[in-house]
Amino acid sequence: MKRLVLDAGPLIALLSQKDNYHDEAKRGFSQISVAFGEVLTPLPILFEVYKFVSRNESVKIALFVTFIN
Repeated sequence: MKRLVLDAGPLIALLSQKDNYHDEAKRGFSQISVAFGEVLTPLPILFEVYKFVSRNESVKIALFVTFIN
């Protein structure tokens, strides 16, 4: 089984509509389950994404990060 470990960049792009790669991230995440059986995100990365999104987008969007995993 293939596994993918996500860093903060793709998750920030997915959650932030202001991000230059937002549309590309949406397309990529819609296809991710086909290419990989398991997607992992380390807890420190989730915290980084939460901090970035809560400061630059909104707390409501940032709270979504806690439900991704």
